[in-house]
Amino acid sequence: MDTTLLIRVLNICEGLCSDCPFRHSQGTSYAMPTKALDTVLSILNGYIFTEAILLCPTPINYPRILYVINKLREHTEKLYMFIPINAIEKLSRMHIEKIDEIVFITPPNTDLRIYEGFLKNLISCGFEDIAIYLVIDRDSDLAILRNVVDFARELGLKLRIGSKPYIAIHSDIRSSLIARGIDIGLAYGYLYGLKASRAFIDRYPITILTKPDSNCRKLYIDYLGRVGKCPLLELSYDVLSTSITIDKIREILFSNCSYEFRYRELMPRISISIALPDGKAIPSDVLKILELIEHVKSIRRACSILNIPISTCIEKIRKVEKELGLKLLRTRRGGYSRGITTLTEEAKQIIDMYRDLREAIAEALNRRSITHFYLE
Repeated sequence: MDTTLLIRVLNICEGLCSDCPFRHSQGTSYAMPTKALDTVLSILNGYIFTEAILLCPTPINYPRILYVINKLREHTEKLYMFIPINAIEKLSRMHIEKIDEIVFITPPNTDLRIYEGFLKNLISCGFEDIAIYLVIDRDSDLAILRNVVDFARELGLKLRIGSKPYIAIHSDIRSSLIARGIDIGLAYGYLYGLKASRAFIDRYPITILTKPDSNCRKLYIDYLGRVGKCPLLELSYDVLSTSITIDKIREILFSNCSYEFRYRELMPRISISIALPDGKAIPSDVLKILELIEHVKSIRRACSILNIPISTCIEKIRKVEKELGLKLLRTRRGGYSRGITTLTEEAKQIIDMYRDLREAIAEALNRRSITHFYLE
């Protein structure tokens, strides 16, 4: 099971993001004592989290942010930093060198063209792991989303959409998008501690982030050095003034979340695979990989988006190629574009059939007024 470490180093920010649940521009300023982080990680005795997230308010304002980044780097497989898109100009190379992904929290109706130059500068410096987290709700205009998709496609950015991160009420975004004809795959795991699903909008891959299950595995350290399950729950353990043991930390991390989430609807799950006349089949996970490779022209990039090891991806494709006796990928190495991977003609025909089947199933379900379903 994936485990997530959430860190909020400050309680005060500029207060520019009006829809942010952590917005706090007035009052007493607090900064997380690094000793609290050191104590928790020391008690865990080398435990490695699947992911760690530096939450807003803007973590780059924290005076010891580089120390925290270096410390977290030793205790997590992936390190993400949340910052508001309007703070992008404050970023420097030292902030991002050891970060796996910068996540720009972007309110709806944000004109991303304002920040295009800053984003291109990041990319030109060799930092390509950039994600836009577009905050939407179930009633958001699809035109806004499509404009952001176009922008992300143009710059090659990862695109995530979801409710405001770590708030008490999650909009039913998934069902709303499905009802509007957007196909969304099964939840494949967790990203930023939220349940993640894959979708394509205008043939561009995006990640849908929704409320976690009650069995999520999180540990949260706030700006006062208190430890709890997540920002939604009461924090009752002050690391520096309370004797906290590894058993207590494990209890917090591995216990089921006691927060009552709102949505409990049942949905049909439909998985598509394609079989040849001799019965040999291409499973749904390989079809998704091939479709994504067709979009991004890179196995490595596709694996990054799907959060799977490249070795696993290659192994799955080679196994199918061997079973079918077909070549599915063509790779051109080197050059200015650093090499590209494309589908063979046979693979393109397979993916075209896969899309046709997926669209036909979605249309049939919608005609029967079944608007809440998972479709791979």
